[in-house]
Amino acid sequence: MTDNVPTTVYGVQQIDRRGGQTFDIGTLRYRQGGQLEVVTADPDFQAYLAEVVDTVNATEELSIKVPPPADAEPYSVYFRIVDRTAPDLLDVMRTYLERDYGLLLAKESSTIG
Repeated sequence: MTDNVPTTVYGVQQIDRRGGQTFDIGTLRYRQGGQLEVVTADPDFQAYLAEVVDTVNATEELSIKVPPPADAEPYSVYFRIVDRTAPDLLDVMRTYLERDYGLLLAKESSTIG
């Protein structure tokens, strides 16, 4: 359950999809209840990060693509829907942020009990 997760601060990197490189754009705090909060942001990305955080925090369920089961029809696409009470919400959120926004939560900065 997400209520038992310590508050953690992550560096946020933007993925340059053309060149494949990443660059630092700020830090986000992952809080109990599965909520994100902008801690710091490069001025050029402040509004973008705030908008992403607001959107993700307002989303009750996240959807990520998963491998199909062994008996699935060829070329099938499967998704996993995860609500905010899932014990692996942070992992799912990281996948979601990378896929939908080109953001990596990386370089764990600190943990607050």
